[in-house]
Amino acid sequence: MSLTRVCPGMSQTKRQRKIPRLGILGLLALTSCVSSSSQRLEAILDTWVGASPDDIVTQWGAPTSTYDMQDKRLVLTYRADRMESRSLLFYHQPEVQTTTLNCQISFFSNPDRDTITAHRSSGDLYSCYDFARTLGSRPTIKPSSSPSPKKTLDQTPPDHH
Repeated sequence: MSLTRVCPGMSQTKRQRKIPRLGILGLLALTSCVSSSSQRLEAILDTWVGASPDDIVTQWGAPTSTYDMQDKRLVLTYRADRMESRSLLFYHQPEVQTTTLNCQISFFSNPDRDTITAHRSSGDLYSCYDFARTLGSRPTIKPSSSPSPKKTLDQTPPDHH
C-alpha cells in the first residue's frame, strides 16, 4: 500500500515528514508500556520491603534457592522459566519458533535476618511482572472497625457449684 493511498491530497514533503513522526509515536507507546510494567513490578516487590522472610515464604512458597552472604544477610531467590511458541510463515513454509523466557527475583534481608530490606529482578520484564503478580503483594492487615472485647485479670469466671 502506498503512502499516497493512506494520505491522499498530502504533498510528498508532508508525507515524508509524517513517517518519522509515526515512528516516534510508536516508540513512545512502546516505551510507555515497558515503563508501566516496570513500575507495576516494582510496586509489587516494594510491598515486601519491611516484611519478614517468613512472610514471603508463606505467600510465595519455598524459594528456588537461598544464599547466606558473608555480611550475615539472607538472599531468597525465586526463579520462573517458561517456554513460548509462535507460528511463523517463512518463505511460505510454516515454522514454529520457541523461546525460553526467564525471570529471577531476589529478596535481601538485614543481617539479623528478620526483615527484608531490598529486592532485585532480572530477566524478561513481562515474565517477572506476570510471575510477581501471580504470587502476590504483601497482604495488608486492615484494622478492625469494632473493638474486640478485652479480658482483664479482675474478671473472674462464674462460679459453677
